[in-house]
Amino acid sequence: FICLGFCSSGRSLYLTAITDALHLSRGAFSVSTSIRFVTTAIINLFFGALVQKFGTKKLICAGLICLIGFAIINSVATTLFAFYVGGVLLGLGLSWTGTTMISSVMHKWCRKNVGTYTGAVLAGNGIGGAVAVQLLSPIIFKDGDPFGYRISYQLVSLILLVFLILMIIFFKDKPKVD
Repeated sequence: FICLGFCSSGRSLYLTAITDALHLSRGAFSVSTSIRFVTTAIINLFFGALVQKFGTKKLICAGLICLIGFAIINSVATTLFAFYVGGVLLGLGLSWTGTTMISSVMHKWCRKNVGTYTGAVLAGNGIGGAVAVQLLSPIIFKDGDPFGYRISYQLVSLILLVFLILMIIFFKDKPKVD
């Protein structure tokens, strides 16, 4: 809901706002999305080894820190290079908080109906995206403010920070499963 919904699903909202405000080429800016997917692909090659070495809680928290970094960088970025660094952090963050991690966690936590529960949790991506678009669109496209996207990214970073704190407090890496 939070990570995929607020960091991935609504990414297209930012394209016009950022490229118009900073007078950047849309094609050059869109490379940040390609960087995100390449980073995710590379990290996912090592996903199993990383989970075994660090555990799911540490990786999820590291992923949330990367997503916070992505949102903060994109809120202040003025160059393509900065957005590309944000793309790397987004790829790392979504690798450790997205669908692969959700599947890993669900297999640890559930003994029966794993597919059903995983599907229900992954439905949160769509719901989170729908909520994010409704919440962030008015901020990004605020009348007369070409830099509304910056405030939107700052809000996303704050939401992620709250979620990170909740994860640190409440998430159990190895839950008691009957």
